[in-house]
Amino acid sequence: MFILSNFSERLAEQMAEHGYNQTTLARALHTSRPKLALYMGGKHAPSYENFTALVQLFCCSADYLLGLTTQSPAACYRPVMPFSQRLNELLRASNTSLYALQKHTQLSWSVISRWRSGASNPSLYNLVKVAEYFDVTVDELLGRVS
Repeated sequence: MFILSNFSERLAEQMAEHGYNQTTLARALHTSRPKLALYMGGKHAPSYENFTALVQLFCCSADYLLGLTTQSPAACYRPVMPFSQRLNELLRASNTSLYALQKHTQLSWSVISRWRSGASNPSLYNLVKVAEYFDVTVDELLGRVS
């Protein structure tokens, strides 16, 4: 499981490396500077949309930014796939039932159904849970690497 303080440290590192301050990054993400300050302070996790925008903007590993790995691998990342598409692919490829996913992750049936239909995306905590369930990295779950 990822820890917000690790994420905030990695975010600060990526911002410095790419020449962003809170104001310019908030503008690039189309969010507010106070909201970004919450991410930086380890008080709030970004939405799925803001997180995927960050990994694409910084061209870094999602797992590294979450603090799940110690090094950002030198990889050629593809754009983030729609979560519903990737979830459905993984369910088919692993021959997993929705029931098994729901039971193991302890997520509600309605939440998983909304993800599958594309009506919503997971929180970062749930994104990590689903990656762990399928035994894939978060980057693999997002469709960024094979």
